[in-house]
Amino acid sequence: RLAPILSSLLTDRIDPSALLPATQDERANAEVMAAANMDTGSGAASSAKSAKTISRLGMTACRTYIELIGRPGAWGAGLIDVGALSGTSALVRRWCLECRGREPG
Repeated sequence: RLAPILSSLLTDRIDPSALLPATQDERANAEVMAAANMDTGSGAASSAKSAKTISRLGMTACRTYIELIGRPGAWGAGLIDVGALSGTSALVRRWCLECRGREPG
């Protein structure tokens, strides 16, 4: 029963509407999102600056699940769950998108 619980926590995200400016103006919101997605080097649209929507709870659940399935006996204990593995994969892909372009240096 632990795998389904962690699987549901993997999908915890920050509400994107909380990341937008405090305005009801749809045009202003679209401009902010477009500016955040512009690559300053070439001017082409890029996902390098996509909003950070993964929550700390989601990252902690992912790390916990990965550590659990890496232990000997995880298969026999029923920790290997297709839904949880799929959720982990989706979270890692999203994490890569959110981090791309934010490397120091």
